[in-house]
Amino acid sequence: MVVRLAHLNIVGLFLSLLLTTACQRTSLGSDTEGTSATAPTAEFQAPLPPTSLTSLNLPPLQCSKSKQCPKAIGQLVTLRFRGVDTCTATLVKPDVILTASHCVPWENLNPEKKFTGNCWFRFPQTSPEALSDAPTAIACGQLISASQLGSDVGNRIYPDHAFIRLAQAAGQRRPMNVHEDSTGELVDSSTGLLFGVITSSTEHHLELLRCRRDDSFPVPKVSITRGEALIFPSCGVLHGFSGGPILDPKSLKIIGVFSGVIGFDSTQPNRALPSIGTFVAPLR
Repeated sequence: MVVRLAHLNIVGLFLSLLLTTACQRTSLGSDTEGTSATAPTAEFQAPLPPTSLTSLNLPPLQCSKSKQCPKAIGQLVTLRFRGVDTCTATLVKPDVILTASHCVPWENLNPEKKFTGNCWFRFPQTSPEALSDAPTAIACGQLISASQLGSDVGNRIYPDHAFIRLAQAAGQRRPMNVHEDSTGELVDSSTGLLFGVITSSTEHHLELLRCRRDDSFPVPKVSITRGEALIFPSCGVLHGFSGGPILDPKSLKIIGVFSGVIGFDSTQPNRALPSIGTFVAPLR
């Protein structure tokens, strides 16, 4: 099932910026630092009751190519008001992950509120013998910070990233580094490496895309502050990439977080569309 950023459920919020390939929802039964986003309307405020990750019976998380499978990148699984959402996230400190702000459940976009049975970070099942003390899945603990999406997000690209502290450290897994140059002026401007977890009803696997990057690419009817957004004119991003890291191909450091696709047209679902990410600075 294709899920758009409309799953944030603010009516009309993402009319022109539909992050079609961003997250994947599975039905259950019925179907800048220290800031928190505006709460949704009352009818959307009731999330699913807390549960355990094992009870969700998700397919195992695998790697498309084991040699292209950084042990720090995994899948963010969250409970939302209608079902399970999956995004991508990256370990950036032994107990901290980086993902997209829109991937965080609304009720947890307040740094003072802890996650309770509604958010997990799970890793691909690779080389378990080499990571004997590394858990394959860890519950989310508490939001550290999240960028705030404005009410005009349908007409403007906003920073879309969040740092979450996990309930425990990730053992021997080595975190990935965030590039010190948050403006992106020092990083390669022609290509980008995007990692994301592709999700379907039968399989979840981590995939790497190498995409042409053109931050000056025109995006009609959408306001973009140059120096904040990373634009990939035709990248072929797939379901579940939302929140995934965008890497500088030279340093292999994280320069941004993937957000979604601009200009989705339901009459042309397979048309190549520009993909968008936003720069992110290291957590201090």
